[in-house]
Amino acid sequence: MMALLPPGINAILLLIFVSVLAGVMGSRQNGFQWFLRHSSASERALFTLTIAFPFWFWAMYKVVFTGDDDYGAISFLIVILSCAFVYWKKTPLSSNMLLPSNLVVSANYLLPFFNGADLPSTFYIYLGIGCLYWVSMAAWNWDSRFQDSKVGDELRNSLV
Repeated sequence: MMALLPPGINAILLLIFVSVLAGVMGSRQNGFQWFLRHSSASERALFTLTIAFPFWFWAMYKVVFTGDDDYGAISFLIVILSCAFVYWKKTPLSSNMLLPSNLVVSANYLLPFFNGADLPSTFYIYLGIGCLYWVSMAAWNWDSRFQDSKVGDELRNSLV
């Protein structure tokens, strides 16, 4: 039987677990460093989707079964939809979609800091980690627009 953990700790553990799982899946062929530096926009979209889906599911569960107004149900859905679009449509526009969607999730993590919510300190720690995590995901995904060989070459040439 698992001991009850303070609020937010389960979410941090889930974030670590799905990040490691997605990282292992993404780096099977070429290694983890290659995956972090050179993976295509569609590979990064799949990684991002793998991270976002369990948190969207969790938020939807809270909305449907507890009546909680968890905006993660909307913000993570935006990420999921942008990931699907990037994965199937390999265009310069599609690879740019992950940046704003990731930043929407990051902003959602910041809301409780400003709306006067009375939450346990461990949950605020989770919110801070989540915000930083999704800002770093936004930066990593923004970088992917140069990694896709066909799309990246077009963008590089247009910037020169």
